[in-house]
Amino acid sequence: MIDDAFRSSLAWQPDRPEGEDVGPDALPVRWMPPDNEVPGVLGLGQVLTRTADAALLLLTLSVYSTGAVLDLALLRRVEADPMAERYQPMDHGVLVGIEMADGRVATSIGTSALGLRDPEDAQVPALNALSGGGGGRTYELSYWLTPAPPPGDLVVLAVGEPLGLPEGRVVVPGAALAGARERCERLWPREPERQWSPQDVPRPQVPRGGWFEQALDGDRPTA
Repeated sequence: MIDDAFRSSLAWQPDRPEGEDVGPDALPVRWMPPDNEVPGVLGLGQVLTRTADAALLLLTLSVYSTGAVLDLALLRRVEADPMAERYQPMDHGVLVGIEMADGRVATSIGTSALGLRDPEDAQVPALNALSGGGGGRTYELSYWLTPAPPPGDLVVLAVGEPLGLPEGRVVVPGAALAGARERCERLWPREPERQWSPQDVPRPQVPRGGWFEQALDGDRPTA
């Protein structure tokens, strides 16, 4: 049973229709984009920080009811030596941060949403790496910001000391954020997570009458 205090503390509650259940099955939206929504996308294409040989771009901001996805691109003038960067981390040492209009902040090395599962944590901003990849001169980085930014400007910051990238920032206007939030479309109510059990995993084929069939069925004769 979910009490009113739990229900009111959830960051995504204002966008949830009256009477829809909220509970542990809803918690995954805290650390990943909702899988039942179409986001409102802002095409930004702005330089966060750069040098003569590298640049970090903020490409898009996809706004959901519970947060936003930041898509970035790291561009390099010269292709890196693959052996010298064999064990380079996915983010290439780039640090990303956000500052909300109400003063709350989060960084890519700060609080992880994976650790924010309690109701009282619902308003604590978290910025988690979703994906990253690339090679040569172009790399892509994606981060999930939760909860959704409040009304007002959103400041996105970045720095990359291993690449000599100085601290830089891009201000996403509050009006643009509000417009993207209005374009976010909820496709259907989010269904509860499927409860998996061992019976859901098909048993591999084994030779009939052999040792494996007997062992799996629990009737292998003892020596």
